[in-house]
Amino acid sequence: ADGTLVFWLDQQTFALRRVDYPTTAFQKNLEQNGPVSGLELYAEFSGCKFNTAVPDVAFQFEVPTEAKLVKRLLGPAPSPPSKLLGQPAPEFVFTTVDGQKVTREDIKDKVVVLDFWFTQCTPCQESFPLMNKVYQRYKDSDKVVFLAVNADDNTLTDAAVRETMKSWGSELPLARDPNQDIRKAFDVTGMPTLFVIGPDGTVEHHEMGLNPKLVQELPSTIESLLAGKPTHELAQKTYERRTAEFEQALQTPPEVPAADGQVSEIPK
Repeated sequence: ADGTLVFWLDQQTFALRRVDYPTTAFQKNLEQNGPVSGLELYAEFSGCKFNTAVPDVAFQFEVPTEAKLVKRLLGPAPSPPSKLLGQPAPEFVFTTVDGQKVTREDIKDKVVVLDFWFTQCTPCQESFPLMNKVYQRYKDSDKVVFLAVNADDNTLTDAAVRETMKSWGSELPLARDPNQDIRKAFDVTGMPTLFVIGPDGTVEHHEMGLNPKLVQELPSTIESLLAGKPTHELAQKTYERRTAEFEQALQTPPEVPAADGQVSEIPK
């Protein structure tokens, strides 16, 4: 669905020598930071041989003098919330795959959940089943609107995009944004990206990336907004708390290895 994948085979040995990858989705992602042209993506396997011994030197490397032994691994720092948080949502016009236009005026007085994604996004794939659980809870409500906003260009058909969603375990209503108009309006810099807009049109919640606790946290936001309680200040405080926890984790000494554990110096 993403384009043509080309395999180059050696005509004598049939060894795979090169793979040319489709670049449509990759280029679309890169173009979030500016125009891209002449993009090629390929892998060449030079000097490949069958049934030969691999010399030990192939696994040798020079350890950089500044190298340090890793004591523990931490995930990335929390992403800061959008500058739109607490502000009126920008004007937008979505087109669903059923051909319906959806504007900000059409969904006023409702809680709106916008989920930006594209088909080559692995975190999006992991997030969709979680989002679908929340959608199933509110799909019959006339006060809550969900839209999965696809960012792939028109080289992917609506049917292909819908099939991807289905295979990922999602039944959310689908809209397309092939010209990046909506992403630019919301300043989407990565995916998946979630925006929640309150009934008064204010951006009340924003997060970028996979949230394993989405099934627990998103309904809480929706319920607060349905009860007339703004959530953007809480979203800002949550980010500040998570950032403080991350900074604290950086300063916390690693746990001492178990008695049978072993920590080795980097070999020279």
